[in-house]
Amino acid sequence: MTFLAVCGSGQGLFAVPFFTTALHRVRPHETGSAAGLLNAAQQLGGTLGIALLGTIFLHAASDGPSEPARAVLNGARNAFWVSVGLIAATGVAAALLHAASRSNRGRGTEEGG
Repeated sequence: MTFLAVCGSGQGLFAVPFFTTALHRVRPHETGSAAGLLNAAQQLGGTLGIALLGTIFLHAASDGPSEPARAVLNGARNAFWVSVGLIAATGVAAALLHAASRSNRGRGTEEGG
């Protein structure tokens, strides 16, 4: 129960700033299309992520030891570490994109001023 509360509040704290940041440079008449595209990309990413982690879990669980409990733990451990790696890669990509955005914004104000 506590896990679901933490996940729910984390999702709520993430979604609004994420969508605001992603859509802040979109022209007002394009907002609906951009929001739809962003939502579709989010749904596709979630679907592919579940498929990837499920495949890793089931592959490791089926190739694991003969004891079912240990095989399930091996599959969960492998899927967990792959998800940690994906989250780390996402953080690095976000930091690089943020840095590039800030440098482009700085150039725009220098050229315009």
